[in-house]
Amino acid sequence: FRDLRDGFGSFIDKLYFKNYPNTMQDHEIRALFEPFGRIEVFTIKSNELGEFGIVKYADATKDD
Repeated sequence: FRDLRDGFGSFIDKLYFKNYPNTMQDHEIRALFEPFGRIEVFTIKSNELGEFGIVKYADATKDD
């Protein structure tokens, strides 16, 4: 199994997600994404089509 972060980490920093169980709390969903990098932005929104979320990872190449 190859770690996909090796090839894509340099240009993918935002993820869009939906279709998660409506019983999950925000902190539970965030915990699913945390193993893959430092999260800079985590938000859940809703519109006429339903709920969705966005995760933005911090740029690992920048000094904090």
